[in-house]
Amino acid sequence: CAACVERVVGELGPIDLLVCNAGGTRFGPMLEQPVDEVRAVFEVNVFGVLHTIQAAMPSMCERRRGKVLIIGSVSATLTTPFAGAYSASKAAVHEIAEALRMEVERYSVSVSVAVLGSFKSGFSETGRAAMQGVEGSALYSDVAEALEARTFASQQGNIAQPPQRVAKDLVDAMSKPKPLAFIGAAGSCTKFRLLGFLQKNLWPWTYVQNKLAAAHGLA
Repeated sequence: CAACVERVVGELGPIDLLVCNAGGTRFGPMLEQPVDEVRAVFEVNVFGVLHTIQAAMPSMCERRRGKVLIIGSVSATLTTPFAGAYSASKAAVHEIAEALRMEVERYSVSVSVAVLGSFKSGFSETGRAAMQGVEGSALYSDVAEALEARTFASQQGNIAQPPQRVAKDLVDAMSKPKPLAFIGAAGSCTKFRLLGFLQKNLWPWTYVQNKLAAAHGLA
């Protein structure tokens, strides 16, 4: 990362906006998902962010100028069955961003998290491969079909927004002099963030849990 940043700065000049965008996932039940798979998700989603900010942000702090956008997810606060590894990694990213924001405010560098809902991407193909973690399960193979339908529904119809629209919304948000700490974007983002808040703060936690379990064939 450091060598890449040095090359970019040498060719294009100082970094004004840093976007941490890489991400990946694997689905599977926590009881059976190989630890190496979970570790791989964290390597990309969490440690990838750390490598990037540690390589790029010191120079931004020295200049006392710059903005950082870390791509998060509604899954950080609203967890669904078989997506524990992904949700945990995104929750970690959100907390890293919170700490980072407070640490670099003194250097006039802003840190924002994009809390993304559904948008059209390569998620379907990635998810299809990841679904093998459930299809080969000794305990949950009977719900693989329901899970697949639920997963790919997020890429269908009007739920998933075009990536171009999501990108424009993020560019507009980051173009403001003082970007928000959390930027909601993509399909059903507000709905899922509200549901996650209600799940943990107001509603009986079993209500949302039972709804999510039923949606994934577990009830």
